[in-house]
Amino acid sequence: MSSLSEQDWERINAYHDGELPDEEMRAFERRLAADTDLADALQKVASLSGSLGALKPDIHAVEQNVDHDLVSKQDARGRASRNWMIGGTLAASLMIVGFLGVELLRSETPLDLHLTYLEQEFERPDAGVGQVAARALQGFPDLTGANLVPVASRTYSGGSLAHYAGRNGCRLSYFRGRGAFELPGEADMQVTAWTTADGLHHAIIATGMDAGKFEAIGVYLLHVTRQMPEIKVASSLEQATVTASSCLS
Repeated sequence: MSSLSEQDWERINAYHDGELPDEEMRAFERRLAADTDLADALQKVASLSGSLGALKPDIHAVEQNVDHDLVSKQDARGRASRNWMIGGTLAASLMIVGFLGVELLRSETPLDLHLTYLEQEFERPDAGVGQVAARALQGFPDLTGANLVPVASRTYSGGSLAHYAGRNGCRLSYFRGRGAFELPGEADMQVTAWTTADGLHHAIIATGMDAGKFEAIGVYLLHVTRQMPEIKVASSLEQATVTASSCLS
């Protein structure tokens, strides 16, 4: 949060417009060299002033027979109005940028990304589609034993993910990254997470999947990512998939 006062903003605008007396200008420039908040504010005012040009009052468009004292008063009022306008618009702009930044960061959670993929339609995976998807997303776990194939992948601020689709509307998202994930705590969400010796964090999220099948997938992925023997768990995964009920959409 900036510590600049209202008086600071007035000096910034006056300096930008070349309206500070010489002594005040030199004092302002000495402070400018040492105060990063002040320098940043001046830069923002300079970048905004061009777009605000159309809003500035034309204080010079006065009739020649107007009294000089009246012109001076109008000029002073015009500068005060302009300074207030620039300061107010700058503050509003920073608030908007800050709000958008928070919203963008908030939308980068694993749950939001999982729900985004749930809203998308993917071609029903048969053997051919599965082979193509597996080749396209090399490096992600093979879940064909659970009748799931990767249909999309991406990187994001928290790491990378692969989204899987299967028969009967089954969908699952797998995440991995260097930091701990912000995982959902809703009762209707199926979530499990673990870490591996290389420091990577892993997590899977599903909705409406058979509980036994989801648990078997988690155990299987734990063994795969930790490079543990997986023959028995692969067999358990296939069995859980055969006996699983259809996924809820």
